[in-house]
Amino acid sequence: VTVLKSAGEVASLGDAWNRLTADFDAPTARHDWVCTAIEQLAGSGEVVVVCVFDAGDLVAAAPLIRRRGRLELIGQAELGEPGGFVYRDAASLHRLVTGIAALRSPLVLDDIVAGSPVVKALRDVGGSRVVVRASSACPSLEIPSEVDEVGVVLSASLRSDLRRAQRRAGEFGAPSFEMHTPTSPEQFNSLWSDVLRVEAAGWKGRSGTALRHDAAVGAFFAAYSRRAMERKELRLGVLDIAGTTAAVMVAAEWDARLWLLKIGFDERYAAASPGLLLLEGAVAHVLGRNLRSLEFLGSAAPWTRRWTQVERPLVTVRSYPYTARGLAALGAAALRSALKSSRRGERR
Repeated sequence: VTVLKSAGEVASLGDAWNRLTADFDAPTARHDWVCTAIEQLAGSGEVVVVCVFDAGDLVAAAPLIRRRGRLELIGQAELGEPGGFVYRDAASLHRLVTGIAALRSPLVLDDIVAGSPVVKALRDVGGSRVVVRASSACPSLEIPSEVDEVGVVLSASLRSDLRRAQRRAGEFGAPSFEMHTPTSPEQFNSLWSDVLRVEAAGWKGRSGTALRHDAAVGAFFAAYSRRAMERKELRLGVLDIAGTTAAVMVAAEWDARLWLLKIGFDERYAAASPGLLLLEGAVAHVLGRNLRSLEFLGSAAPWTRRWTQVERPLVTVRSYPYTARGLAALGAAALRSALKSSRRGERR
């Protein structure tokens, strides 16, 4: 078991990382995502990427960072995307978790897939109190291979709303959608400037959460997107209305699925529901490319449930070692939970 402490050390793992299995097999568990998170989001935290090698081959890895005395997944706090460990088999995972337990630090894994073997491995290794709680769910729109029309996989009410959106968009000017696959820095830079501008032209801009306003997260997505472009996985979706960019999406096409990373729209066109038309274009792209699904990532919400009822449940896992620091963290967590329950009772 080896602990890597820098982006350079992790970068050297390359394709060996991507050959391993992840609980949530998504771009968020792959090497490019982890390296970019270390480079752009580690800040003052201590990088602790725990790796297991067998005869020189990487067989398991946990992309962790130590902050406020506890270990957590790198980038999870800033990005809120599901992630987890990667490993070759159950034995490799057991060795990985044993190495993490030897660090004797509280461990917090937010938004890992429910039923993850990581939970059993943590309990089998012992030496800590393991707490598992439901957190959220990750939506997925599965596209059966026999489907050849967008409307077939959508509800009647959503199809009606899409027709209404098309009519209202037509009042501004003819709407059109294009999924771009940039292959050069020049193409990327031109499209990325539109992404930043449009994403900031709505509620994300007002709240300060747009990529243009959040320096660290903005730098992460720009750097990750460039890496995805090099692998020919980056997709930038653009909805034009009357020749003006009205909505944008940042996505990755990988493992025969389209993974949505960011979407945004210009509120000047809100009456035309540009977000709906943008996602309609994404579904059409999935069909046209014979992909298996449209993956929304993030957390399920009322707007995602208009598109799909299929959701992968996620959990938060906390492991508190039986040390002074671990027991103190467990006590603090119990107190926070009690105070939260008390406030809920007062509101009732």
